[in-house]
Amino acid sequence: MGPAKIRPNSDYHVTVSIHDSIQPVQVKITISGQPDQGPFNSVSKNVVINHDETRIMNFEIGEWTPGNYKLKVEGDDGGDKFSNETALQFEKKSYSVFIQTDKAIYKPGQLVQFRIIVVNPFLLPAVTGALDIHIKV
Repeated sequence: MGPAKIRPNSDYHVTVSIHDSIQPVQVKITISGQPDQGPFNSVSKNVVINHDETRIMNFEIGEWTPGNYKLKVEGDDGGDKFSNETALQFEKKSYSVFIQTDKAIYKPGQLVQFRIIVVNPFLLPAVTGALDIHIKV
């Protein structure tokens, strides 16, 4: 199981669970694809997963550009084999919004002080002026 979208310069996590297998299963996970321009991109990992075990695999997606990408998972327990493949959507990194408050927990009626920082994909400030903030309780 993994997200339907990949983003450049970010981590992509895949969760793998094995059920109904007595033997450990050799699993290969690959994220690959042809960008619209440039060389073929691919990252893969091999892992052995035991019966009723769940593992989270972390993939570092580099400076990939828009294109056609897929997630492929292949497994082999020494007798039975399986393979599954699904298309991934590419979504370029956009702005990130960080919200910081002066306390972790507030009591009713206390003043909430906060600041908001908006940064671009390179973590540089994206907004230097005032922002309109709408808060719903």
